[in-house]
This record gives sequence, structure tokens and C-alpha cells, in this order.
Amino acid sequence: MQQRKAHLFISLLGALLFLPFLGSVHLFDWDEINFAEAAREMISSGNYQLVQIDFQPFWEKPPLFIWLQVLSMKLFGINEWAARLPNALAGIVTLNLLYAIGARRTSSFGGLFWVLLYAGSLTPHFYFKSGIMDPVFNLFMFLAIYQLYQSTRSAEQVANHRLNFLLAGIFTGLAVLTKGPVALLLVGLTALVFYLRRGFRYFPSASEMLIAILAFVSVASVWFLPEWLRHGNWFMEKFIHYQLDLFKGNMEAHEQPFWYHPLVLLLGCFPAAIFALPSFRIDKDRNSEINLFHEWMLILFWVVLLVFSITKTKIVHYSSMCWFPLSFMAMLTLWDIFRNHSRNYRWLLLLLLPVGLVLGIAFTFIPLLGSNKYLLNLLAPYIKDPFALASLRSPGNWQGWEWIIGLLWLGGLFYCCIKAIQKSNKGHALLRLPLLVMVFIPVYAAICVPHIEQQVQGNYIGQLKELSRKGIHIWHDGFRSYAPYFYGQRKEPFDGGMVRAIWEEEMKASGISDIRQFSQNQTGAVEARIRNRLKSQEPLPESWAVFVKCNKQQGFDTCRYFKVQQSAGGYLLYVRPAGH
Repeated sequence: MQQRKAHLFISLLGALLFLPFLGSVHLFDWDEINFAEAAREMISSGNYQLVQIDFQPFWEKPPLFIWLQVLSMKLFGINEWAARLPNALAGIVTLNLLYAIGARRTSSFGGLFWVLLYAGSLTPHFYFKSGIMDPVFNLFMFLAIYQLYQSTRSAEQVANHRLNFLLAGIFTGLAVLTKGPVALLLVGLTALVFYLRRGFRYFPSASEMLIAILAFVSVASVWFLPEWLRHGNWFMEKFIHYQLDLFKGNMEAHEQPFWYHPLVLLLGCFPAAIFALPSFRIDKDRNSEINLFHEWMLILFWVVLLVFSITKTKIVHYSSMCWFPLSFMAMLTLWDIFRNHSRNYRWLLLLLLPVGLVLGIAFTFIPLLGSNKYLLNLLAPYIKDPFALASLRSPGNWQGWEWIIGLLWLGGLFYCCIKAIQKSNKGHALLRLPLLVMVFIPVYAAICVPHIEQQVQGNYIGQLKELSRKGIHIWHDGFRSYAPYFYGQRKEPFDGGMVRAIWEEEMKASGISDIRQFSQNQTGAVEARIRNRLKSQEPLPESWAVFVKCNKQQGFDTCRYFKVQQSAGGYLLYVRPAGH
């Protein structure tokens, strides 16, 4: 009964934290809009097997998360709330899972601490309110690794290890169906490192390995096999090449230094990342069951961190699988403090305070910069990116007082740290920090994020919606964006008309059936032809709107047939009416 009450409380807490304000801002370009657009096109085309963007095959991601978004949109409409709902529900499931595992390995308090530290850290909390794949992807990978851990427990404690390998194969297959083969890499490397450390003592038998492989292949082939049979080798080759390009860093916009992910985890997973530091060493005084799971979590952490530090393409959520082991180790630290089994952890405050201070300054400075033109003018000479500067100067509808929210963070931070210094029992005082995050993130998301989004892309998306209502064709040139597809409510490839005719003519001449079969150079050549046709003296059969970035106008500023309508932050909108 107590367990049921705990799970009910955690479910209600998760709903309260993750469900409100899901649709309060537009989806963010690229990833959020990208996945939601794939779901919208599945509904529009009725083709639920093929992932499409602009109604063309899209090889970058498998479909499982998109299927979840389709189901949500079928129930609640095609909107931001429905696109983000699967992650909010995944958040509720994740918190319940953490409590169940934590309570089983430590105590009920340990399980609650784990829930509190995961939901009470910045990026783990925030990502359950997003529309990207990683929360669902990470959940499946964690379930797979948990089953592998179960298989290494003694035979007296686990009745059937074959069931563990069956479930591990299923969950790994589901993870691959969510985001791709990197799931198999991370799960496989984690298990391999564990077996190597233990001298292959727990290595699966031939029958167990076969069960895991068959389960994995059966699940993964639900999508990969039909796509290979339908499209042939080129589709799978494009999919694999894209994954390799991510690893090699052929995405210039996402190249970052080696130390990028450690810094992201330190700041983004605050305060759990700092609480975890004392538990990076296994304490032999704990029982063997806890230490076995602790070993798995340590291996998982280092595997994920090293893989994505070596990978040249770096984005914040790539290392998000580290949040599970970090929050687990943070839980162990707090659990030790509450049981009076800890040494002096006062040194943690020496890290908590400066890191929290840096975050508080950022939380305060961002709305202050967005709303205070005088401050922006002072900093403008130091901002070398014209697009970023134009976005900051665009209207964000700030009221001017939102920076106070950042001061409240700083006040709460100092209060928690002072209490931790004063109290003899530091555990209760340290628990205030994740509670502060749990309260602060929803407030900041509700008050500040809409204004930030308005400046970054809101004005641009507003114009897309208006053009769609007027039936004007939309072309974006010189930059990558998925917003014209989703918010332009595109109904056919290339938005139809003259542009579609040019693409189809080039595809026929090249003897291909899908635009994604074009090489990068071929695609650039077709886009140049479209650009020249839009700017040519020959009248256009339809009205066209062209979006460019203010620092890369692609020659539309010198074309007398196009008129600048207005700027949309860092974007410029040119329109050429039909017949002109």
C-alpha cells in the first residue's frame, strides 16, 4: 500500500511539473519542429511507415517517437501541446521507474531522493517539457541496461536470466527504433566494459545471447526491413552515412571542443552533477547489491561521456544518458548523509555556490538583455554575428521586470547554502536545492521562455502562419529550417507550383525517384536554378514569399521584383506577387 501511495504521489508530481504550459511557445527549430512535422505529414499522407519531411523520404531518424506524436496528435490535434505530450508522459514513467529501482536497491527514502534529484536538476527537468526524442530514447536504453544489470545478479536473487536478456533485446530494439543505432553502441559498450572488468564472469551463454539478438532484430526489423525492401540500398546507405557524419563531425554548426559535454553536465545537471562527485568511487561499506548497480552506472556514465566527447558533432542532449547515473550517484551521496554514513561534505558547497551563481547570473541577464535596449546598445559592438544581434533587437514583448525571476533564483541559492552551513544535519538543507529547481524551472518556462522564443523565432513563425493563410507559396533560402513546413501547413512537396515543377524536372533528368538521392552538390545546383528563376525577369505564375537571413540575403535585396515586407528578427521577408 505504501508503494502504491508513493507511485501515485510521484505520478501526480510528474503531471504537475511536466504537463502545464506544454503548448505555451512554438516548437523550436530544428529538432522539435522536425519531428512534429514528420508526424503531421504521416497524418496528412496516411503513410505511417515512411518518415517524410516535405513529403520526401527522411533518412535521419527512425519512426517510433514520431508514431507516439502521431497518436498524440490524433487525440489532441496537430499542435505544440500534442507534439510535446509523449515526453511529458515519458517523464512520469521515468520518475516512477527511478523510485521503484531506488527503493529496491536502497530504501523508500533513497527512491524518493532519486526522483527528487532527477526532476530537480535543470536539463533533465526541462527536457520532459520538450518535443525531442531523447527522453523516450534514454528511457528505453536505461531499461535495457537495467535488465543487463539484473542478469548479473546471483541466481538465487533472479529466477530467470533469459528473461532479462529477452527484455534487454526488446528495449534496445525500441531505442534503435526511436533514434538509431547509437543505442546499440551505447548499450553494447556498457555491457562489454562490465564483462571485461569482471573477467567475462557474467558473459551471457550462447542461448542467452541468441535470445537477446533475436529479440533485438525482431523489434528493429519492424521498420528497417520494410524500408530496405521498399526503397532498396540507397535509403539504408543514406541513413548509415548520416549517423557516421554525426560521429565524424561533418555538421559544422555543431562542432564543439572535447570538454564541451563535461561543462554541459556540470551546469545543465545542477545540482545533481555536484552531489554525485563523492560517489564517483564505489564505497565497499555498502552492500554488494548496491555496489553492483553502482558499477553499472559508473560504466554507463563514462561510456556515454567518452563516446560523445570523441564525437565531433556535439549538442547538449547527446550526453543526456549521463543524467541517469549522475542522479543515481547524487542519490547515494544524500542517502549516506541522511544515514550519517558520510564524511564531511561541506566542500560540496564550494562548488554548489559558484556554479549556481553562474546560472543565476545567466537567468537574470537574459531577460535583462532582451528588455533593456540601453544595455543591448552597450554590448552591440561586441556581438559579431549580425543575425544574433538582429534577433536580440527584435520585439520580444518583455514587460521589463522578468529579470527579477533570476534574482529569486540567486536568493533561493544563497538561502539553501546558508542553511546547509548552519545546520548540523546538512541533508535536509541540501534537499532544498533540487526543490528550488523544481519550482524555478516551471516559473521561468512560463514567464521568460515565451519572450525568448518570440525574439529568437516567434516573429518569423508568425509571418509563416500569415503567409499560409493567404495561400502564398514559401521558399527559404540560404539556411536550414523546418518551420515553413509545419507552420506553413505545407500540403505537397516543395510547396507545389513552379518550384515543384523544377525539382521534378531535375529528378526525371537524373533518373531518380526521391529528392534525397541527390548529392549535396546536385541539391545546391537545383536550389541555385530555383533562386535564379525566382529572381528572373520572366513573370511568376504564383505569388512567392522568400525568407533569408539578414546576413545572407542571396541577392534578393538587389532584385527589383521582390519587395521587403518586414524584418522578422534576424530574418528578412521578400514577396513577389503573381504575374510580376
